[in-house]
Amino acid sequence: MKIKRDLILIGILISISLVFLVIWFVNNNDIGNYAVITHNDEEVVRLPLNTDTEYEILGDISLMHIHIKDGYVYVHDSGCSNQICANTKKTNKKGAIIACIPNGVIIKVIKV
Repeated sequence: MKIKRDLILIGILISISLVFLVIWFVNNNDIGNYAVITHNDEEVVRLPLNTDTEYEILGDISLMHIHIKDGYVYVHDSGCSNQICANTKKTNKKGAIIACIPNGVIIKVIKV
């Protein structure tokens, strides 16, 4: 009898854990639909992620080429020396940020 009750309790706890895991997974995989590009904390443009496009912005030290392709945004190239922004993976996740600090340019993915 005690083993049966223990198994039922373990089953209930696993079920509750799985429900919370599914809720967390759904909320953390939210895909954005716009890329907001800011320069020195001022919004420059909002680009939809569902339209392939290329955008150029003159940062504090160089020109940056930002691409949107197949629903993802990424920095194709930048004239900054460290190239962290250009080496950042393409993204479409809501809340994701690609930053080029030397240029003062930040790209944030949002969902409207």
